[in-house]
Amino acid sequence: MEFHQYKNFFIAYAKSYLTGSEEFDRNIRLKLDHTLRVLSYSEEIIGVEAFNAFDAKTSRFAALWHDVSRFEQFKRLETYMDGPAFDHGDEGAKLLENGVFSFEGFTP
Repeated sequence: MEFHQYKNFFIAYAKSYLTGSEEFDRNIRLKLDHTLRVLSYSEEIIGVEAFNAFDAKTSRFAALWHDVSRFEQFKRLETYMDGPAFDHGDEGAKLLENGVFSFEGFTP
């Protein structure tokens, strides 16, 4: 799968959390926009640092998926504050490890 397909999949995943409630959806869009900005910054760094293909793809992947669990966190708790009930790093790792997303064919 090409990286743009992962990006499109991520965007569709994030948008699946939109409810139609402007107040709630504003927070979902906030995290989606944040992730896309992080991805954009990673692209700038990749260009300046002249990363090799492996490092560039890995960096893009990390930027895209770094906050993947934030959408579920906001759905459950209506906050982005980590705590004993939800740690977005741990929950994101679980999502990625448990095959919620298919990374078949991903090779950095």
